[in-house]
Amino acid sequence: MGLTCGLGYWIWAAMAVVILGIVILILHFTNFAGKKGERYVLKITVPETFNYVGAFDDCPAKYCKSYKLTRVKSVDFGALFELSFDVNLTSI
Repeated sequence: MGLTCGLGYWIWAAMAVVILGIVILILHFTNFAGKKGERYVLKITVPETFNYVGAFDDCPAKYCKSYKLTRVKSVDFGALFELSFDVNLTSI
């Protein structure tokens, strides 16, 4: 807009500022590219000797609407397990 004003096209610069302002306001109020929800993937790495079945049930039940163990993956040549949970957080 500064270059347009520098060239002497004041009307075009003013129209561009107004149009750009309207577009920015529309994007702001429609929450474009904002957070879509409170769904996350929680990954926990535990040693292979750890009994993980039911070990992490109390904390997600307190802070999450829902949680689900989706994947157990062996990492570090089988020395560790990576547990992947899909969690839906509650509003605090």
